[in-house]
Amino acid sequence: MRSRLAPLFLFALSIGCPEKTAQTEAPPPDEAPPASQAVSRPQPKRITVKYTDPTCGGAGPCECVGELNIGMQQLRAIGIEDEAFAKGTPCLLGDFDGNGHTDGAFLEPGLGDKPAVSVAVLMYDQGGVMLATKIPKKVTSLALLREEGKQTLVEPEAAMRFDFADGKFEPKRM
Repeated sequence: MRSRLAPLFLFALSIGCPEKTAQTEAPPPDEAPPASQAVSRPQPKRITVKYTDPTCGGAGPCECVGELNIGMQQLRAIGIEDEAFAKGTPCLLGDFDGNGHTDGAFLEPGLGDKPAVSVAVLMYDQGGVMLATKIPKKVTSLALLREEGKQTLVEPEAAMRFDFADGKFEPKRM
């Protein structure tokens, strides 16, 4: 009977007192793994858009610069190329949907030289671009109307406002 309990006792002892074993742990977030262990990961969503002039008040478009690795396709569709965006392009920044994150309305190049231009809008949430859309008509001017909790895009010369609802901008007379 003693020989049957000995293996059981050793098994119980090994469960109750685990030995330290070598474990593969991920490096802390601020440390990169050695090149031999590098793992291909998706690019993080880099979104940094700001006014070149921090005093821009939204009375009209200001030059914006930044970096996007998502949303550039929508900007290219209205003629804004990567290089131009990096150097500065006319835009208005505001919270157009009231979710607490700054959105961007980017104007097609040529405002002032053309009778009207297209506007691409990138709507952001905490994870990045949640929606890329366009204002449903070309505009001759664009400004921000500040309302409680959000900003609304307006075309002052045409007395139009563009309210964001149900995933799109709706033009309305002011």
